[in-house]
Order: sequence, then structure tokens, then C-alpha cells
Amino acid sequence: MQSAANYIGAVIEAGAPAMGSVTVSQAGPYYQLQWSHPVNSAQQFSSSFAGYTYDIEMNNGMGGNNYVVLESTNTNSYLVDNINPSLNYRFRVRARNNCGYGEYSEEAIAQGVAAPGKLDRPTITLLGCNIIFSWGEV
Repeated sequence: MQSAANYIGAVIEAGAPAMGSVTVSQAGPYYQLQWSHPVNSAQQFSSSFAGYTYDIEMNNGMGGNNYVVLESTNTNSYLVDNINPSLNYRFRVRARNNCGYGEYSEEAIAQGVAAPGKLDRPTITLLGCNIIFSWGEV
């Protein structure tokens, strides 16, 4: 039996992992999501992130709080395809391990780009040897 005088101990945090922030960037016709691996005191001394799975959810901006699970992955990034560039999207990620599910990350928002407006009839102007076409939005 060890006495209290020669016992050295440590407090190790256990439980579901906490998520950091998620970033979203447009990569052509896709959105690239990236996040940091969660870190708790038990992992500060280890480079191993084995055992984490990340659930990626998306809300297509049609209103409400209706998220759809896109994927579960072991990596810290995900490429979202089949997007409509005119919609706003909200993404969130949560980590899970053997201890359970962690909290969701803050939302990462991808702002859609509105389609151009309707153009009015073009005007044609002859200027010397040049023909100038011009038009404006209706």
C-alpha cells in the first residue's frame, strides 16, 4: 500500500469531446469544410486522435432549424458537393468517441450568390468603325 507522501496523481478529463470552430470556403462548385481536432487534458500529451468520428450536418437555408446529416468521417475536413450557389448554407460538426457525442460546433455559414437580374433589351450604337452593344438590368 502506498502512502500519500509518495503518491503522484493526475486529473485526466474524460467524456465526450468538445468541438472548436469550423471554417467553410468555396472551392469551385464545392464547399470545403475544415475544423481542428478536439483536445482535452488526456490528449495534450498525445498526437493520437484515433477513435474520433465527426458528424457533419447541413441546413440548406430554406428556413427553420432542419439539419441533415451529410457524412460521418474520421478526418478533419469534408468537401460538400451538389450545392446550389444561390442558396445560403449552414454547417455544423460534432465529434464523438467512446464516451459519447460532444456539443455541436458554432455554425459555419456559406453565403450564396444571387442570380443576375433580368436584362433589358440591348442597345446598339455605331461609333465610327465600332459597334457598341450595351444593356442594363430591368
